[in-house]
Amino acid sequence: MKLASAGEFSKAIPKFEASYEIDPTRGTLQGLAMAEEKAGKLAAALGHFRMLAGQARKARDTKRAALAEARVAQLEKRVPTVVVVWQSPPSDGKVSIDSSPLPAGALGSAIPVDLGTHTISASTSDGMVFMKEVVTKEGDSIKVEVSASPILSWGSPRGEPMPWVAGDPAKPVTKPAPRADQPGESSGALRTVGLVTGLVGVVAAGVGGYLYWDAGKDYDDVMAECSGNRCPQRLSGEVDSGRSQENLGRVFLIAGGVVGAVGVTLFVIGGPSSEKPGAMSASASPSGLWLKGRF
Repeated sequence: MKLASAGEFSKAIPKFEASYEIDPTRGTLQGLAMAEEKAGKLAAALGHFRMLAGQARKARDTKRAALAEARVAQLEKRVPTVVVVWQSPPSDGKVSIDSSPLPAGALGSAIPVDLGTHTISASTSDGMVFMKEVVTKEGDSIKVEVSASPILSWGSPRGEPMPWVAGDPAKPVTKPAPRADQPGESSGALRTVGLVTGLVGVVAAGVGGYLYWDAGKDYDDVMAECSGNRCPQRLSGEVDSGRSQENLGRVFLIAGGVVGAVGVTLFVIGGPSSEKPGAMSASASPSGLWLKGRF
């Protein structure tokens, strides 16, 4: 009662249930039903208010009988229902709502449920499965027609189909990967990135090659004016500049090679699957670019 008075109805419900199991009094049942209604468990509250109305009438507790009947009348308008229809169900057919088995006699009747998302499933001993998810709001009456087949897809509230494994309604099928001749969007994007990266590497290597070649040409010009290992003092600046340019050329050549190797790797990885014969795979390391294939 303290939990309910503090508005913690979800915590009060199991306490009322335990108390009613120990001592099934009408007052405890009324507290349970009221807590369930406040917590949004309308279907459970409706069932317990109906129980309370019957017990109160039998005990000539007119005050509680009137209260319970009034709450039943109100809740019957608010509680959503699900009607499960299965035309000519097999003898071994089983239907469940939220994993709770539904008696065969309940098929075609309005089943009170709480607000929110519910899963209706059906199966037979040979593994045929049906599953559908529905979302209920106050006053809803939803009809679900069941049909069994080896594999049936069910639609989510957003209309997105989801496949299920026959015989196991709790396990979704893994979406198959795109075929090698039909790469997905991620593969196409990877190849584009690889192509752009490879072009950047080629340009960098080209710049490095030019700088290295130009430094060598300047070196030859300087050496033409030197005698033995001695060069005029006025050429010292050109010698230092040539060395710096040569080093910069090396840096661009190495960087261009590495970037180009990464680009080739991305381009190959983003292409057709390497599982089929003739396909190639690639990897890069500081020591070089490695290509591997199956033939």
